[in-house]
Amino acid sequence: MDSATRTATVVNASGLANQLQGGATLKEDSVLDLGIIITCVLPGCIVLWGIGQLFPPLADAWISVNSLRSATVGSFFYIILASIGAGMTIGCARWLVIDTLHHWTGLRPPRWDFAKLAERTEAFHLLIEIHYKYYLFYANSLTAALFAYVAWRSRHSLSAEPIGWADAGSLAICLMFAAGSRDTLRRYYRRAGELLRQEETPPRIIALK
Repeated sequence: MDSATRTATVVNASGLANQLQGGATLKEDSVLDLGIIITCVLPGCIVLWGIGQLFPPLADAWISVNSLRSATVGSFFYIILASIGAGMTIGCARWLVIDTLHHWTGLRPPRWDFAKLAERTEAFHLLIEIHYKYYLFYANSLTAALFAYVAWRSRHSLSAEPIGWADAGSLAICLMFAAGSRDTLRRYYRRAGELLRQEETPPRIIALK
């Protein structure tokens, strides 16, 4: 796990502490807030669809469990938990592949001075909300879409189903996710770097006697 992800976790906790110290009213957070939905649930649904392409009986079982006639609160939470688990798993793959590609192609995290984090927690938390979480959505969805496309294509050979609009649409979506992930990560690194810029220590001049 990279430093940005670790810092985001710390900031979520410290931001709550700052709100309590400032006298803000503590509200009960929803189990499924926007961050969990866009970073885990939605990419996880794409992964589950891809798994259903590889194992059709499993997909049929999911559909029967969540059909309108037999839908229950338990079945709803079952598919949500499955999506979160799949989304967390694809997030690890994203960290190994997408993050590494961005870093290898020149988009490197700046040098941060975390000693400044305590007094700038709210601003840093805002950057996570408006940039980093959307990066996680784009990058996780890109990884999930690539997996789902490979899974779908494995069931549809080129001889039986030649390359067509479905392939072109999948490519366009992946390119869109790739561009979005790079742009949001670049903005996050730049603005977080300005917020937590590490000051260069001036050279010490030693007088010779």
